[in-house]
Amino acid sequence: AVYISGYSTVLDQFDFPDLEMVTMSETVNNTKQIVKVTNLLIIADCDTGYGGIHDIRRAAREYQKAGVAAVQY
Repeated sequence: AVYISGYSTVLDQFDFPDLEMVTMSETVNNTKQIVKVTNLLIIADCDTGYGGIHDIRRAAREYQKAGVAAVQY
């Protein structure tokens, strides 16, 4: 499996410190790019869930659509 951390996403896409300024959409899109190039299972870091309970639910659905095997909050 491959673990994609929020920190690695920030460094890969934006090259600045992980200060929780990257949106869920940006991290999901980065994860989609990784899913496309590997057959390994992907575990994605959902940081703090991007808000409240409804945001956590939405994030889980978006990561599932992206092809992620599991998420970590």
